[in-house]
Amino acid sequence: MSVDLCGAGIDTRPRINQGGSGALEAGLGQIATARPRVDTRRVKQRRKIRYQSFDEFLADAERLAERPVRELGNWTLAQIFDHLARSMKVSVDGTHERFPWVQRIALRLVRRRIIGHPMKPGYHVPENVAALLRPETTPGLRESLWQLRSAAFRFQAAPKFPPHPAFGRLTRDEYHSLALRHAELHLSFIEPDVGQVRSGIHGTLSE
Repeated sequence: MSVDLCGAGIDTRPRINQGGSGALEAGLGQIATARPRVDTRRVKQRRKIRYQSFDEFLADAERLAERPVRELGNWTLAQIFDHLARSMKVSVDGTHERFPWVQRIALRLVRRRIIGHPMKPGYHVPENVAALLRPETTPGLRESLWQLRSAAFRFQAAPKFPPHPAFGRLTRDEYHSLALRHAELHLSFIEPDVGQVRSGIHGTLSE
């Protein structure tokens, strides 16, 4: 059993995000929140991704940020970056919020399988935990990618982690694997729009 520990609903109608301006990013965020959510398990067009390292994960994120993309879900690319950054920050800093004890017991019984296999969308995180991870409605693409990079570097440098809200104590390797599976899930809903190039963003972020 693999689960989406974020519970984000997905709209199956693809959108093109050409990026490049705050106004366009804001408009896409407003469109995303206005569309009705559907069962995430019904989305069939997702990319198949398997990250072996954080270098691969961040390289893919930067490639997606440099060009127009098709967003298959309710969240924009910037919102996904925001969400993944928040998740890694909570993993390092810890939180007093926890899953209900019944869910914690059930998830811990299958945690090895969850950590080792691709996550499947459709599992809804309790609201007390979801509130910590929910992205802003209209985050900027540049800023959200910068936050993702910073959070990922800090996450990789952490010598140990506090208890996970669902799984409790995890090893450093288990935390790393869980973060990569989580990133694979969300970025699988983003497809590059082949043939177009988003200019300037990489240079801006690298300065």
